[in-house]
Amino acid sequence: MKRIVTAACAILLMAACTSEKKENQTLINTGESLFETVKQFVQLGEHRTATSVDSSTSAWLKSEFDSLGAKTEFVEFPLSQFFFEEGKLTYDSQTVAVFPVWPVREGLQLSLSGSVIAGDQLKKLTDVKGKIVLTHLTHQHGASTPEIKTQIDTFIHAGAIAVLVVPENNTGEIVALNTFEDQKAWDVPVYEIAPKDTGIVLKSISDKKTLAIEVKGSVRQITGRSVLAKLGTGKQYVVISTPISGWFRTGGERGPGIAVWLGLAKWVKANAQQFKDYTFLFIGNSGHELSNLGARVFADKAAPKIEDTRLWIHLGAAVAVREWKEEKGQWTLTDSVDSKRSIYYDEAVAKSFEKSFEQLKAKKVKGTEENKATVKPGGEGIVYQQHGYKNLVSIAYGHRLHHVKTDDEQSTSPELLLELEQTLEQFITLELAAK
Repeated sequence: MKRIVTAACAILLMAACTSEKKENQTLINTGESLFETVKQFVQLGEHRTATSVDSSTSAWLKSEFDSLGAKTEFVEFPLSQFFFEEGKLTYDSQTVAVFPVWPVREGLQLSLSGSVIAGDQLKKLTDVKGKIVLTHLTHQHGASTPEIKTQIDTFIHAGAIAVLVVPENNTGEIVALNTFEDQKAWDVPVYEIAPKDTGIVLKSISDKKTLAIEVKGSVRQITGRSVLAKLGTGKQYVVISTPISGWFRTGGERGPGIAVWLGLAKWVKANAQQFKDYTFLFIGNSGHELSNLGARVFADKAAPKIEDTRLWIHLGAAVAVREWKEEKGQWTLTDSVDSKRSIYYDEAVAKSFEKSFEQLKAKKVKGTEENKATVKPGGEGIVYQQHGYKNLVSIAYGHRLHHVKTDDEQSTSPELLLELEQTLEQFITLELAAK
């Protein structure tokens, strides 16, 4: 009987929250205010870890939480980072962009010239000695893998002086590659070139002439930082996490997660009495593109104990982006949400999740004790699952412009941001009511 009454109260609470949503949203968050956050984030620049833009981003986010009266701090971590300035490939008076593939070895000479050989059409591997190798990556998904490293290292070990990789994708652009944990720096320069620009390289191969690659930048030992904010003083914790770093401007990749993350903080502050039994931790992790470095540091050193964590919501990549449609080779950005976004949720929160997210378009996957070996959250959610947190919801998806330079605020919209914001508010309210 007690369970029935508790469930009924939770349902009534959710209904009351829904009926008052429009009024509350006018006071707290609107689609336009969330979208303004995305635009502000994008306008800061390219968000690679530990750069001046990344530092400005964490300072800005900290100030936002300070204005809410949150207790804030930076969670710092040391790293070796390559500070990229520019990269270009030149042949026959034509120039196109190149972008280094991380990790970049300190002291490596990145500018060079040489003849190019097509690595995917070799008659014998020894032919690559002393040459630049051109090779295609057909299954990169915006991240290096041990398999990709083996593909590239095969040419390096055979004597290539550099490797030029083409990340196959339907944008025709460079798709920057995240590193994987414990990945070693390359022994020779490895660069990316956009699929649309490979003609210049193929011409140099056909002409049997050398081309030149110039990359400016330097490796520095530096300290990166994530931003951590605390609202409330309850004994049980609700953690809401999002990455704040990325290769370029990351409007659709990072922007929606950061906007909804800040929106939830404002909502929690406005409803402090309702959540007086909880402490909300908002962690914005840098180091994402470097094998989830900031998330791993936070989970190891600053996250609450598993037994004290009531709920963990991770807002990863592309949590609310517009869908692209292709017709006769032409791609068009629609106003609909990309329904391929992926949401992982633990069975411990299944009842509240399935009720709240019922109408939200996404690929939803429930993690259970039986399938935990094969069903994994996307993005940094995997870090928190591996650390043993069992009340996890993790949203992450690689949209069409994932790790592409042209990913800006137009990848999302006020309507999609507000839809996710309100869904999460409803979910948190329902889940915390179901003690």
